[in-house]
Amino acid sequence: MIGTRTIARSLLASAFVVLGAKSLRRSDQLAPVAEPVTDPITEVAGIETSTEKLVQLNAGVQIAVPWCPDIRTGQCHQLWH
Repeated sequence: MIGTRTIARSLLASAFVVLGAKSLRRSDQLAPVAEPVTDPITEVAGIETSTEKLVQLNAGVQIAVPWCPDIRTGQCHQLWH
């Protein structure tokens, strides 16, 4: 029998994948919206990159993370202990 947590994880993961794919396709449109967030981060981190590249990076993470087995199975806490 499929548990509630399994269903919830699947639904949450699918939302991240879909929104990440949309963000990846529309990164040029989302870059101006993300600038107020990314500019201070790039200054503190000391990196020079375009806001569009950071939006694409974030989208890639949103797409990839649901396939990480530790996160998908709820065993992520074991990475830090």
